[in-house]
Amino acid sequence: MKTLEEEAQEFEDGNYMTATDKDVFIAGAKSKWVQAEKIKAQIEVLEATLKKYIDDNLSEFYIRGMISDLHQQLKQLEDESKT
Repeated sequence: MKTLEEEAQEFEDGNYMTATDKDVFIAGAKSKWVQAEKIKAQIEVLEATLKKYIDDNLSEFYIRGMISDLHQQLKQLEDESKT
């Protein structure tokens, strides 16, 4: 899998991006919004997984803990974005 920097370089080569455009591309991909969207997607996957494995109490406890941790990370990102 290509790194973010390789993707930016490839896009730059094909689209005549400047070095500044490349930096903006990379910064956007690493933005708090992108991080938040990744966390939201992880939460959705875990919640769907939880529904499948609800009968196994240990798995349920573990998955609920992971979901809780992700919600905390998301709240922290959202709080940081407000400042």
